Amino acid sequence: MAGKPTGKQVTPESVMDFAEFGYAFAELVLVPEVIGPRLQALLPDQLKVKESIGPITASVRGSATVGDIQSIELGVEEMSTLRRHRADVHLDLSLRLNLKVTKESYRVTGRFPLVLTSSVVRPLSLVVDTEPPDPVDIEVEVVGGGRLKLAEKVGNLDDRIRGHVVRIVEEMVAETEMHRRFDVVELVHLALKAVGEPQLSGKVTYDERIDRDLGGAATGDFVADNIPVGGAAVG
Repeated sequence: MAGKPTGKQVTPESVMDFAEFGYAFAELVLVPEVIGPRLQALLPDQLKVKESIGPITASVRGSATVGDIQSIELGVEEMSTLRRHRADVHLDLSLRLNLKVTKESYRVTGRFPLVLTSSVVRPLSLVVDTEPPDPVDIEVEVVGGGRLKLAEKVGNLDDRIRGHVVRIVEEMVAETEMHRRFDVVELVHLALKAVGEPQLSGKVTYDERIDRDLGGAATGDFVADNIPVGGAAVG
């Protein structure tokens, strides 16, 4: 994609060259309103983790929801080939710690960033890449519990949760590669197919005109003098 065109008067009706088309594509398509729902669809509907930690069994269940998405400022050279966005993903999890003699429930909230890099590759595909977050960037808060305060007895509970988040995102990245690559030519063909055949208001096909002009004549009757064939009537 070319850099931003400069030095030209631009109006909504202006004819653009193909370099401007590439820039406009990036500016209008690679935006948070488009990327956010797509990213949310790629995340698991429900996060589920079960782990044995000594005599304690830990079960985690909940959701990850895409929050704010912001554009990341790029250098001039990067602007011609990339777009980057930072998505804040919010965690809302329930944690249950089971010991033979008791069970305790906790709520885990947190957030972590995902950086998305969009680029166009040959022959003409849009690719959106992402990387698992750094564990140090994953915020985790655990509240709740019971009399035994089992969460305090589980070593490095916050780090364990962070590790599971990283693993879940790694799996998402590995499993959704085909869903983050878009063949633009194929998408255009699908869009044209979805639109269907043009419906021309007030116009009919040549065969329909013949049927109309025949005025329902009986089969075998030939009415030649009313058939419009692009010139004067015959007869």
